[in-house]
Amino acid sequence: MTSVRDFSSWIELSESAYRNNILFVKREIGAQSDLGVVIKANAYGHGLLPVARMAADNGVRCFFVQTVDEALELRAAGFRHDIVTLGHVPSSRFQDAVREEIQIALFNVKVLQDLIDAARRTGKRASCHVKLETGFHRQGINENELSMCLKQMRNTNDVELKALYTHFSSGDDPDDSEYVKYQLGKFRTMVQIAVHEGFGNVHQHLAGTAAMLLFPETLRHMTRLGIGQYGLWPSKATARHFAEHRSGQDVGRLQPVLSWQTIVCQVKWVEKGSPIGYGCSHAARRRTRLAVIPVGYADGYDRGLSNRGHVLIHGKRASILGRVCMNITMVDVTDIPEATEDDEVVLLGRQKGETVTADDLGDMLDTINYEIVARINSALPRVVVA
Repeated sequence: MTSVRDFSSWIELSESAYRNNILFVKREIGAQSDLGVVIKANAYGHGLLPVARMAADNGVRCFFVQTVDEALELRAAGFRHDIVTLGHVPSSRFQDAVREEIQIALFNVKVLQDLIDAARRTGKRASCHVKLETGFHRQGINENELSMCLKQMRNTNDVELKALYTHFSSGDDPDDSEYVKYQLGKFRTMVQIAVHEGFGNVHQHLAGTAAMLLFPETLRHMTRLGIGQYGLWPSKATARHFAEHRSGQDVGRLQPVLSWQTIVCQVKWVEKGSPIGYGCSHAARRRTRLAVIPVGYADGYDRGLSNRGHVLIHGKRASILGRVCMNITMVDVTDIPEATEDDEVVLLGRQKGETVTADDLGDMLDTINYEIVARINSALPRVVVA
């Protein structure tokens, strides 16, 4: 039987933390909104299939992915849930999507005829969610295109409109409520166009994690839960606002699902003044005991952590010395005398009361927690633990 110790680096996913986060969100949205989960980009680095299984086990009935290939992977694994692609699907792949009953996000009216043609060739009705451009200026159908798009749908039985939706540019900023209100107003205007064209009963979804928590007026038939299901906050401002405005509620109710472990593969002494790693970017300031760990930037452990990051060994912080290499990193264990080969190393997560969070690493690298987890190499094994 395979054990995590058969790998040099692995990801653990906490099933109990995931369940906690889903329950937390369901309490927030109440009965007024169904819950769909965004598991694109390998479930934000957590692992597409294991996260889909945990979501399904917790009553989630709709998955949002980026690509048709992610959707097909879910179908091949036996998931018969509603699956919606949020990203670009080449017209040449529309038949694959229609055949497997994958719902397409339609944000370019020019490809609607291609979707109709794919449905006719497949002999099955296509389903789509129309994304409305309300001010994000990324993907989306403009207000002056919407009526033409809906007329074309109304005049065919080959495509079913499942939902209208949009995405908020600053939904994670409680201090920028005016732009959220502006986008919400644009959405309502465009919904009226849909009503006029005979689509008054179509479902709507607007809110992601942040908007759900900060702007409950954005809740509709469904909530697209992204970063929150993984126990991470969309922004520090979101977490702070939630803590300040929910008297008696513990902001810690969101629990990180992912931890990233590796091992010590070698321990050695280097003399004071010895250069360490590529470019001799660090010289030992004392006689130093080094631990070598088999993880680097090819695994998603950012090179920007060179000479500034730290890992956990025996519940103590071990500083990175020298540059993070492609698959190897060196850390200082001089003050952790018990450290030895095969010891567990925590790159991200908790060990004996000490914690390294995705936000910690994001702060060091001047980025966001999303990027920290999403860039973890998909080839690393993901193991679900209790």
